[in-house]
Amino acid sequence: MFAKFQPKAEVKTESPHAAPPLNATEQKETVSGVPLSAKEMMLLQKSIGNMAVQRMLQGSLPKNKVPEAKGKQPESLSTMPSKAESEMQTNEGQDELMEEAVQSLSIEDILAMQPSDSKRSREEMERDIRLAQSTVDKVMAECGTLDEIGAYFPLLQLRFGLKQIGFKDLGTPTAQVAMEINPKGACLFTGNNNYALNKGDSHGMPDKQDVKFKTGKSSTGHAWAKEMTAGLLGPNHPQGFGPTDQRALMRYLPTNRKKHPGLENRYIRGHLLNDSLGGPGLEQNLFPITERANKDHEQFVESQVKKWVNQSGYFVYYHVEVKNINESLNTAYTDDDRNYVDADLHCEAYVLSVNGGRSKLTHYVNCVIKSKHGAVQGPQDLGVATAAGPDDADASHKKFITNNWVELSVTKNKGEKGFDPVIEEVADGIMEFYKEVTRIIPKEQTIISMLSQLVEPKLKSIKPMNLGFVLKAIVLDSKGDAKGISQIQNSNFGNVAAWNHITNELSKKKDEIADMFDQLTHVIDEYDKLNAAEIEWLSQNKYSCYAKLVINKMLEHYPIVDDHITEMKKKLYESGWQAARVNNNNLLVSDDYQEGHQDYLDGFIRAESRNDCNIDKEGFKKGHQDYLDGLACAQAGNVAPFNYQAYEAAHNEYNDGLDKARQGLNPENQNKARKAAHDEYEAGWQDADGSQNYLQNTAAYKAGHDDYMTGLTDVRSGVPAQRADYAYNRAFEEYDEGRFDVADNWEDARLRDGRAYEAGFNDYQSGWTDARNGVNGPPMGHHAYKLGFIDYESGLEDAQGSLAKQISTSAYEAAYDDYNNGFEDAQSDNGQNDNTAAYITGFNEYFDGLNDASNQLVYQNGNAAYMAGYLEYEDGKSRAEMDREPDNDTFAYMEGYNSVDNSVKKQKTQ
Repeated sequence: MFAKFQPKAEVKTESPHAAPPLNATEQKETVSGVPLSAKEMMLLQKSIGNMAVQRMLQGSLPKNKVPEAKGKQPESLSTMPSKAESEMQTNEGQDELMEEAVQSLSIEDILAMQPSDSKRSREEMERDIRLAQSTVDKVMAECGTLDEIGAYFPLLQLRFGLKQIGFKDLGTPTAQVAMEINPKGACLFTGNNNYALNKGDSHGMPDKQDVKFKTGKSSTGHAWAKEMTAGLLGPNHPQGFGPTDQRALMRYLPTNRKKHPGLENRYIRGHLLNDSLGGPGLEQNLFPITERANKDHEQFVESQVKKWVNQSGYFVYYHVEVKNINESLNTAYTDDDRNYVDADLHCEAYVLSVNGGRSKLTHYVNCVIKSKHGAVQGPQDLGVATAAGPDDADASHKKFITNNWVELSVTKNKGEKGFDPVIEEVADGIMEFYKEVTRIIPKEQTIISMLSQLVEPKLKSIKPMNLGFVLKAIVLDSKGDAKGISQIQNSNFGNVAAWNHITNELSKKKDEIADMFDQLTHVIDEYDKLNAAEIEWLSQNKYSCYAKLVINKMLEHYPIVDDHITEMKKKLYESGWQAARVNNNNLLVSDDYQEGHQDYLDGFIRAESRNDCNIDKEGFKKGHQDYLDGLACAQAGNVAPFNYQAYEAAHNEYNDGLDKARQGLNPENQNKARKAAHDEYEAGWQDADGSQNYLQNTAAYKAGHDDYMTGLTDVRSGVPAQRADYAYNRAFEEYDEGRFDVADNWEDARLRDGRAYEAGFNDYQSGWTDARNGVNGPPMGHHAYKLGFIDYESGLEDAQGSLAKQISTSAYEAAYDDYNNGFEDAQSDNGQNDNTAAYITGFNEYFDGLNDASNQLVYQNGNAAYMAGYLEYEDGKSRAEMDREPDNDTFAYMEGYNSVDNSVKKQKTQ
């Protein structure tokens, strides 16, 4: 079963794998001249029997003694020792048995023989190394553990005069018991899985653990563990520690116990390699898993591995790989169940044999731990993935084992005085908090005093000083300071009952304490987010302390710290929008302050952009409302009573819009206030133009209305335009347009609507109508009226003067035509057909001329109708006197003609 080899003979220094020196303080017994420790004596007694050891202590040579528990010696060799010795003395004259005969003896008989002489020939050294090899083979066959084998090394070294003997290359395929006289010899463990690799620190195992990590990244860019492979993990592992990385990532995931009840609904930073197995709390060893998955990982995997390594001292292979990752992480959400990370932890672990394979004598773990948010899923058995070796199968094999065991830790083991362990959940919570708060509060004693004050109210009948000692011990434990803990327990805190009462209370209140440390860790998270301005605000407005003591006060008030921070955020936010309100741009370095400042400006801008208030935030609403209030104040024509930025902006913009509207310009910036002023001014003069009284009461509306009406008043009064306002001059233009339209249009039809237009139209028309109707004037009246009156009179005068038409206004032409029509009707003797002033004037002047001519009067004026009547009469009379036929048929002509025939004067028509 064992292979032997003989390397080339060479001088070697002492092997580093030789058995370590015995502890000088241990009591020794001498067996065949070899000093053995009590531990080695016990293992030897277990291996070959107490009676055999006693005879070896007495130096007697055993007779046919082979321990029954280890098998029987062949009968043919039962008396071999004395016979063989006699034959060798007879045949060769030496004290040694023949090599073949020695190899047939039991371990006890071989070791009881006289030690080999240190002065040996080369051949004798080679013989002794071969005999040592064959004896080690026997020892391997008889022993069950490496410690039992190792107990024989002092006796083998003495018996065969070995320079050294020890284990070599344990945990590898070339694991062996190496021996050296010069030459060397070895017995390999190749193919043998009966020996578990146990207590390696006694057999020259390396101090450094063979642990490797692979990492990946979340969608948010945060690093996390993907795989951990411990190829050689043993009891000499370093002390691990709780999570220190990934705090930023965990802020997004649901973690608060009260907010997210249920182990499957909240996350923790899970170690791939447990901290009790040396796992660091760093990102390469941490992955976010649900508390349910963490509990399953502990129950079905970690507890077994810790038992193997920390209790039994085995070296193990341990592999954890994170697979099937499914994540949804939105950094806009914090502590929110809309964020999640689902994954499977594939775990395999087994105890290593001496040759580095899986030992068949130990239990085996191979399963999947499910971590799914909101789901309860037990582990999945993956069956056997790694064979246990070629020999008999392990009948007691189980993949999942629940154990009640105590980890080997200075605060988790009962010491010599019976100190109870501190429950792991509490210790881990305390240390996580301690490591976090140390970044802010560097003094250890200050932190421990604070911890004592925070934890003490949760416990029953506890003295704060005693609690402080226990807390101090937990901190020392995390540092691996067993000496410091011993000093506390033996010097400062010798009362085991008090210690155990505290640990018992901590265990009872573990959930409540865990909740408290969740809150305390949350407080530290919140403190980390604070900047100097926010800390200063809390120190002055909430805690009345120096800024450097704010963290202490926050931890002291941890149940209501969220309320304090909420209040602070609200006040800083309010300060921000109030600063923006008075146009103070001296921004504090505070997100809430700056948010309030910006919200006010955003609300102001949204109102200015003619949009409704669509965000329900105080600063935004204030900015929006201040603008509207400023606009309302300007619309009412009032002076701005406040210096609020948005208020004044709206007030000024409204007045600017009004100014531009009065200039007849559109506002350059079409914001709400400017556009409102422009539109209101337009509506004002347009309503005035439409003969409406005030329909609105805003300043711009009334300005537009009043400007128009003032312009109309001035234009009707005949005064020149006094102002440059658009509506004022609009009234002028429309008035003139109206009078021009009626002056140019004989029909009584307006071409458009509008108060000033109609006023001009009607005034002009009324003026010449009154003139036509013979009203004496022009009376005092509107400008267009006077113009109409005057134009009619002008038409009459030009007609009387026989002038061609000088202008084309309706009034002028009416008078001109009326005069001529009256004159013509008189000529034709058609009678009076119209009553207009010009018509009657033309009609009567014709007859006046006729009468003056018939009465032989000198003509009185040169008006056309008068002269026509006068001259026509004279012409007719003259024609008659010459006794000629009449050549004209006008009434005056015929009257003159007829006057000669009968001298009868025809009465003119009145």
